[in-house]
Amino acid sequence: MKKILKLISAILCVVMLLTTSLTSIVSADNDTLFDLKSLGILGGFGFEDHIDSNITRGEFAQLVVNMMNHKEVARNMESAKYFTDTANSPYKGAINLLYKEEIVSGTGNGTFEPNRNVRYQEACKMLVKALGYHVIVSDTSLDSFTFLAGTIGITENVDSSKDFITVRDMLVMVNNCLDI
Repeated sequence: MKKILKLISAILCVVMLLTTSLTSIVSADNDTLFDLKSLGILGGFGFEDHIDSNITRGEFAQLVVNMMNHKEVARNMESAKYFTDTANSPYKGAINLLYKEEIVSGTGNGTFEPNRNVRYQEACKMLVKALGYHVIVSDTSLDSFTFLAGTIGITENVDSSKDFITVRDMLVMVNNCLDI
């Protein structure tokens, strides 16, 4: 009987710890969502419904523009034609602005692939460049930008083992940028 009570107590302790951990994660996500929405960075996105989904290159480009507070400038860039595959993208103005500012580059053959999921290293490069830290990088490889992003704190509390970033990762990275 004592063994059963000890086992039940142990199980209850584990359940309580897991519940507390999950609650704090959700709370942190909600706080970050609120902060980024309040600043206008998440305007127009419904990320609350798919926080663990991957984010596209186009969506991420728009978020970077929002973070830089250049939404109006991006709207004025919608007619530019840098890429053959962005004409119908809702993010074409942001993509064009970031391309003109040399924050993003295409994927080859005049394309940007706005609907492709953004890779972890691409996100690091965009944020490092948007913050202006790219001037201290002599090697312009994605690895160098990723290393610098880690050094200055952009990737703190982000799982770098995945190829693509999720909405949750994006929230943490953009929020980290606001603290730099």
